[in-house]
Amino acid sequence: MEFCNPNAWPKTDVKTGEVTTGTTDIETFRHQKADECQIYLDKLSRAEAFVLDARFGMRVKAGIETVKWVKGKKGWA
Repeated sequence: MEFCNPNAWPKTDVKTGEVTTGTTDIETFRHQKADECQIYLDKLSRAEAFVLDARFGMRVKAGIETVKWVKGKKGWA
């Protein structure tokens, strides 16, 4: 899982707070991660076990709605 690797995330300068990689790289990275989350959440939403356990079902539904909101806000939908 690449998202667990600290080297996979964009770097910032500690003193200035500025991003050391290009802005397009960050937007591309975020878009890629949003798509990855959407794929995982779609797989989970089809699992029947989550229908039986409301706690997990609500978390998966909240995740799906959050990814949908981010994609809509960024214009990636």
